[in-house]
Amino acid sequence: MHNQEKIRVIVVSDTHNLASVVSSTLSSYPCLINIPKIPLPAGDLLLHAGDMTQRCKKKELKAFNTWLGEQTHIRHKIVIAGNHEKQSELLKPILTNCIVLEDERIKVLGLHIYGTTWKADWSLIPEGLHILLAHSPPSKDLPIVILIL
Repeated sequence: MHNQEKIRVIVVSDTHNLASVVSSTLSSYPCLINIPKIPLPAGDLLLHAGDMTQRCKKKELKAFNTWLGEQTHIRHKIVIAGNHEKQSELLKPILTNCIVLEDERIKVLGLHIYGTTWKADWSLIPEGLHILLAHSPPSKDLPIVILIL
């Protein structure tokens, strides 16, 4: 980030199929009919810190991918696997409407972002990050670590 432009980051986690159910296929889930649609705000970057599904089934991932595609008011979307996505090899082929990170570093909007899974190897985390996206804390003493700006 060479210039000081503002970047709006939206961070969500543990939606467990509700993101795609609430936005896209509410009528298929009668038990959820009374859940209101809660739209995500417009932004530059959506970070989903895992557990977008219940069981990492292809149907769940496809519904989540459709939901991600509907978020046209958000420029970039980055996702990592949570403990409910233990079959993380399914994510990249199915989630085509986002960037899936699995112990990887990427530069988006001038931000250095590293994404790791629920089974993070903390020794792999590189220096010089703006954002660390993880599903689990680095230690029991640090329950949440997402943004390092």
